[in-house]
Amino acid sequence: MINRSIKITTVSGFNYLIKNVLVFLIFDFFNQSNKLFYGLILIYIYFQSYFLHCKFTLKRSINSSSFFLFLRLNIILFLIDYFIFSLISQYFPYVVLSTIFISIIVHLIRIILFSKEMN
Repeated sequence: MINRSIKITTVSGFNYLIKNVLVFLIFDFFNQSNKLFYGLILIYIYFQSYFLHCKFTLKRSINSSSFFLFLRLNIILFLIDYFIFSLISQYFPYVVLSTIFISIIVHLIRIILFSKEMN
């Protein structure tokens, strides 16, 4: 379990870093408030995450079955992420801080889901 968690955390940490840099640049630095940008960031991170997790954590080839497995594991997480982001961004001015909080919660859930699939 520890070894699997480290693999998941390494790949997820990289995705987490890229996501938060993009959020910081778009929402905090360039002061964009359109939530569509956050959805586009999540879509980009989904594909980046899919390729990295297939290679390093799930150890599966890139094909339609691995894509749908990854989609099944992540679609709810991405929807929860977007929903929480929409709520927090209305009341909290620092968007990147809210995404850091959201990412931590989503990552903990992801470790549980992926550990079951890595057996």
